Formats: sequence, C-alpha cells, structure tokens
Amino acid sequence: MKLELQKLVHATRTMDQTLVISLITGFLNNELELKENWLGVARLAMTVGCYDLAVQCLHMLDKSKCEEATIAKQLGMLADCGKNDDAYQSAKQWVDKAPTSVAALHIAGVLAYQKGQLEQAETLLKKVVEKAPLAGEAWHMLSTLQNVIAQPDFQSSISAQTVKFNQLPNNVSKACFLNAMGNVNGLIGEGESAFAFYEKSANVMRQITSSNFSSTPYSIDTNHTKITKVLTQSESDTAQSAVTSNTFTPVFIMGLPRSGTTLLNNILCSDEGVNSIGETDAFTIACDTVLKKKNSAYDLDTILSCTNVELNAIAKEYERIARELGCTESVCVNKSLNNSHIALMIQRVFPNAKFIAIKRNEIENAWSIYKTFFSSNLHWSFDIRSVKSAIQMDKRTIEQLRTVIKIEVVELETLKVEPELVLPRIFNSIGLNYEKNHAHFHKTPTVVKTASMSQIRQPLNKLNSLISGVPKPFLGLYENL
Repeated sequence: MKLELQKLVHATRTMDQTLVISLITGFLNNELELKENWLGVARLAMTVGCYDLAVQCLHMLDKSKCEEATIAKQLGMLADCGKNDDAYQSAKQWVDKAPTSVAALHIAGVLAYQKGQLEQAETLLKKVVEKAPLAGEAWHMLSTLQNVIAQPDFQSSISAQTVKFNQLPNNVSKACFLNAMGNVNGLIGEGESAFAFYEKSANVMRQITSSNFSSTPYSIDTNHTKITKVLTQSESDTAQSAVTSNTFTPVFIMGLPRSGTTLLNNILCSDEGVNSIGETDAFTIACDTVLKKKNSAYDLDTILSCTNVELNAIAKEYERIARELGCTESVCVNKSLNNSHIALMIQRVFPNAKFIAIKRNEIENAWSIYKTFFSSNLHWSFDIRSVKSAIQMDKRTIEQLRTVIKIEVVELETLKVEPELVLPRIFNSIGLNYEKNHAHFHKTPTVVKTASMSQIRQPLNKLNSLISGVPKPFLGLYENL
C-alpha cells in the first residue's frame, strides 16, 4: 500500500489526472482502511481538480476512530469542496454529541460564520474562548464580529488575556490575538494603539515565516516584449480560440485583497442566474492538468505555444471543475486573487470571458490589507513595503491588460456612494439586467470565506460607516517608502 500511495503522490506532482483518478478509485472500490490518510488522499484529489472524488475520500473516514483535529480538518475540506451545507450540518451534529469539545465548537463556529449565521457563530466562538482562553483564532473571529453584533463586555474579556498571550512563544494563535486587539482598539477610535497591535501581529508572522517580504510574487514589468507579443497574438487568435458552452459564461473579478472583490462577488450572486466558485484555483488547476505542467497559466512561452485543442480542453476542464464546486447556473464568477496574473491565459482559453477589475483608494486599501489578518500564504501582507509594491504593481498590470482585453473597471468608493449608477453598468457588462433587489445582496444566503465575512452582510450605506481613518504612524511610513 505504501508503494501505491507513493505512486499517487508522484502522479499528483506530474499533474497526471487520469492516473490519480485510477489510483484513488481503486482505493475506494477496495474500501481500504487508510484511516487518517484519507485526508491526504482527498487533498491530492483536490490538487488535480477532482472535488467529487475528494468528497468520497473524506466520507471514508471512520469518525469513531479519528482524533478531533482530524474530524475538524475533514469538515473544513468538505466545505472547500463546495459541500458547505453538509459540512455545517455535520459540525452541528458533532456539537450536539460533544457539547464540550473545543474542536467541534470551533469548526461549527467557523462554518456558521461563513454561512452568514453570525449570532450562532458568536455563541459558538464564545464557548470556545471560555473553554480555551488561549484560542487566538477564536478571539480574532469574535473581534471581527464587533461591527455587526454588540458585544458590551468583549473589550474587557479579551484584554484580560493579554498577559498570557504575551508569554507565549511566537505562533499563529498569538498573532491572531494581537490582531484582534488591534481590531478592538480601532473600533473605539484608538487608531495609533490599533496600529501598534497590528505591527506586533505582523512582526510575529514575519518571524515565523521564511518568506521574502521585500518582493511580490508577480511582476508584469518583466519580459515586457513577450507580454506584448502574447497580448497581440491573443487578440488575433480570438476568432479561432477555444469557446465555452452556450450555457456557461465565465466571469473573472480582478482586484487586490480588501479592494471590494468579495462585495462585488456577492452583489453579482444576488442574481438567481449567477454562482461563484470564490477564490479557488480552478482555472490554474485546469491549465496544469491539461498541459501536465505546474504554474502553466503564468508562463508566457506556454501561453504562446498552446494549441486550440489544448485551449478547448482547458475550457472544458475548467467548466467541469466549476460544476463540481457547485456552479449550477449559467454565469460562473471567479474572484481568485491571481486573476490579473493569469488574465493572458484566461483570455486565450475564454476569448468571450467577462473581466471586472475593482479598485480602491490606495492608502485606504493599503491600511486595510495591513490590518487584516490573512493566512500565512499571503506573506507580503505582513510587510508595509511589500503591500505598497503589490498595490502599485496591480495598478500597472490592469493598465497594461486593458490595452488589449476588455475590462470593466469599478471604483469601490463610487460603487458605495452611487450604486444606482454603477450596478446597472456592471450587470450589463456580463449580459444581465440590473434589478433593484440586487442592492439587497447582503440578504443573499451565500457562503463567504474571506476576511469580509461579517462586513459583507451589511448594506452598502452601512459599509461606508464601518471605514475608519488611517492612523498617522501608518500613513507616515507608507508615504515615505
């Protein structure tokens, strides 16, 4: 069995989807007792875009013999596979059976939060910190709920844990707690104190991650000649490039974190003919599995050399993955943060794809990015210089892409102030009619997994009131870079 698992790992590394499916199907048919290894097998299935297969693997876990941490991971992965309702119902049943389990309470609280059941999330997460006072992640999520749920004793409760957290070695939980303290101070108007806590949180993350904070992972300035060639060829190939089915319209939102991408995503999903696959890597996975090459959507030579047969195969594979992730409607929205980086390949695969770029005031965007606790895979967000570099690079990227790709640009500030003028244009750009009920997006029961989980449940006019000023220490540092 060890040999078979090694074959599966190798097949995944080479993006050999056919072999991955064959091996995992064999595991399932033979009902192998892989125990907790089913989690890893499911993850490998997800790596090649086989989400339904991953779900089958996750259901092979015998929960009666699993550790609590494994069950929590299983439910989180089910949600990542688009089975949000199943995961949430299982989490609630787990809480009913084990009401004192911190792991059960925490995963149920997280899933309730993502589904927009904020009061339920608050109740569950408060039970977590009562039983485990050093659960930094739970404190952090509770701190982000302050904008929408009154928590009169929250400041004193969280502040009482400061000494204990300061004594901990640097870890993610400690960084989450420090960020939560920043949120608490920011809400009461103590901007400079909030900045100090955000700085401490970012410093912890810089120390426990080995990333290079001096640079961002993408630059459209490199190989400018090649980029121009790709753009020109893409334009000339449009008539004979791959086309999607008549019942599938791909929409790609482009924008930095905290620029309004989640807001725009939820507004679009308020239309009954629109689904979203969120920030998944569905498109890059489709490219890699068809071309048998990692990160192929970023490689300019690969983009240039793709044949129409390959482009059509990628289009079909992307639609298949989107369907597995729950996109049942004709319009499929993708808001992956790397969309502007792979727009050249997207345009070749889907010449009729719809692109919408959302922009926000630079300094407000920068402050919002820096004060938001992202997972460690968004390394550059913990360094002010890298944040500024990312924002400036995003601006140049969109400017260059717009020379040959039709991109609808939306200003976040204008959207909030004049939605009746902006929204009809946005919906028209993707072939839909604007209806007044689209402005009630905050009531749409969509699942949100980004840092905007609580904010997005508010109407546009309330969102304006949630914006706090940029503290002078941050402003000074940013402007002097």
